[in-house]
Amino acid sequence: MTPFGTLIRYLREDRGFSQQDLADQSGVDSKLISSFETGRRRTPNSEVLEKIKATLKLTELESLQLQEAANNSSYIIRFPREMPPRKLRLLHTLVRSLSDLAPEQLSAIQHEINGRRSQER
Repeated sequence: MTPFGTLIRYLREDRGFSQQDLADQSGVDSKLISSFETGRRRTPNSEVLEKIKATLKLTELESLQLQEAANNSSYIIRFPREMPPRKLRLLHTLVRSLSDLAPEQLSAIQHEINGRRSQER
């Protein structure tokens, strides 16, 4: 799943819409909505995004969050071929563990990364 797919599903369910309800009321094909939610399609074009926002009656904050999620879903992360196996294993472990980490653990990881970047400059 993508950040966009995860958030659109949350917002849709929060408002009591099925995928078909959202499709019918927004004029967006239900298969397209399903493909966003499952990650088969990464992001909508601006017209589809605006239809979804309007149908779900998003707040300004929710609308911004959805746009940010779409922006963060539009790319695929690629690792350099020369990445050492130890670092690659760490990345895979981190990805598999993200959903189990507490907010303070995520903050600590981010703090450590930001600290390293500051030292490199």
